[in-house]
Amino acid sequence: GVSDYRIEGVTAENPQGDHIYIGSGRTVGMERHNYKGTITGNKFRSNGVGNRNAISVIDADGLDIFDNDFEGCSRLTMPGDIDLEPNNSVSGLKNINIFDNRSKDCRGSTAMVCVFVNTPTGFNQANYASINVYDNEFNTPISPTCTDFYVDFSRDAWVDDETLPVITYANNKS
Repeated sequence: GVSDYRIEGVTAENPQGDHIYIGSGRTVGMERHNYKGTITGNKFRSNGVGNRNAISVIDADGLDIFDNDFEGCSRLTMPGDIDLEPNNSVSGLKNINIFDNRSKDCRGSTAMVCVFVNTPTGFNQANYASINVYDNEFNTPISPTCTDFYVDFSRDAWVDDETLPVITYANNKS
């Protein structure tokens, strides 16, 4: 894990995987977490061949993703531009702010911003809170199944509605 990290001013084109991947450990007791991150002022472009998502976040507490440009990112078998997807019970998504980004021609199968929680066992609801998606601009998705925002809590991940994390989606343009 890392803390106080900043990714700024990068132009990334046609990766063979994710442009940026923020991961964590997979073994309970040996996990590593990421704190206080910023991803800003970047340009992510793709022809949709071989790449996954522009930004994949498996584990973060305190991450601001803002003022980035996404063009043609992801491929049909991947979620989309920004994928928030914890892989296990020790991963978490807290205090995530996604704002003032611009997306054009997203090729992803689900959304330009996707929250996908499908941890089958050992899910820890305390690891999820304050995910905010606001003031973004989403234009002309290429994939007919691609929406602006998608949330999937599959495999009965949440115990009850009262313990859902706070997710805010507001003032986005499409």
